[in-house]
Amino acid sequence: MTDQHALQGAGHAGDAYIAYGLGNLLFYHHPLYQQFSSRSGLLRLDIQDRSVVRADLVPVELIRNGRTAPLTGWRADLARRNFDQIKQCAAVT
Repeated sequence: MTDQHALQGAGHAGDAYIAYGLGNLLFYHHPLYQQFSSRSGLLRLDIQDRSVVRADLVPVELIRNGRTAPLTGWRADLARRNFDQIKQCAAVT
């Protein structure tokens, strides 16, 4: 499923830091594609001298009424690992 509202890769491409997609922070999700459309996150960036030196995903998921709830424990760890693996597909480091 190609979806502009899905969690996609983020990282460095040359001198630029690019986040291709972080999903939806407030939105509905389609039950048929819930595993894709309910994934989202906030990107916490540490910036020094106008460059991103650290990026951390704060994973959330869409719940009822289009709101989000933070993921915790093993589900948060899994979401972060999956997000890091997406970098390879997005050709960023």
